[in-house]
Amino acid sequence: MTPYAEIWHLTRERLTEVCQDMTEEQANWRPFPGGHSTIEYLYHVAGVELYFTEVLTDTQPKDEYEKKIYAAFANTFMKEGEFPFAGSELTLEKAAAALEYTGKLFGPLIEAGDEGVLNKPLISAQGAKTDGRGAFVRAAQHSAYHTGQIYLMKCDPGYPE
Repeated sequence: MTPYAEIWHLTRERLTEVCQDMTEEQANWRPFPGGHSTIEYLYHVAGVELYFTEVLTDTQPKDEYEKKIYAAFANTFMKEGEFPFAGSELTLEKAAAALEYTGKLFGPLIEAGDEGVLNKPLISAQGAKTDGRGAFVRAAQHSAYHTGQIYLMKCDPGYPE
């Protein structure tokens, strides 16, 4: 297993832990109008993993589900747009299922340490030139970034009991 994968697994575990014992009301709570909910962060993390999987393997979303996961990364986080999941899709169970789905796609890539993937040149979502190593560094820390945001939301005086 690569060092990137070790960090990715740790940050994904911490993301799961911060959501344990969370109610659906708490998971859908927004700290301010236009702010993101925990559910949106979870789908977004899954979307970033799908994005890097596609960029590093030269693939595209294969079905409507993957297109929605991808849009959870791109829409409202990277540009103005509608969040692709709504209504009955905004549950912890369904967001966790999206993370499990993308983890099965992305996990083998980050764990393998294939030199061709590590050295593959690419443009990050923010426009910076990088390579597979840079993609893995970004993906490995990404869950930790949003775990911190979720933790701070849970400390907000307005957070539902």
